Amino acid sequence: MRAFAVARAVRGIEPLVAAEIMKLGIVRRLRHREVWFEAPSSGPGLLRLRTADDVLLVAAVVDGVGAGRGALERLRRAAENADAGAALALRRSARTADDRGRPAEAPVMCCASSGGG
Repeated sequence: MRAFAVARAVRGIEPLVAAEIMKLGIVRRLRHREVWFEAPSSGPGLLRLRTADDVLLVAAVVDGVGAGRGALERLRRAAENADAGAALALRRSARTADDRGRPAEAPVMCCASSGGG
């Protein structure tokens, strides 16, 4: 199962994050503090990225959201139509074992990011 994800990092090191990600998959876009990429799977390598602060699996992308009233409805529709089951399956496959053989916990986060790129 392919993983579409965003790695977030400190400002200015996006190219370093992208170089690390290229060992796992294909970098699709660099933005301010973000590297958007695809990986053949969401295996444990995604959680072992050393240069990224966060790695977020993408469940939906909504372009052109502004500050107008219609923006909330667009976001609601996107959330309603997102395949949460597939995103959670990818998250489970990314979990790694800790030193005692127990699955490492990775928090589930819902977030929205906006801005030019």
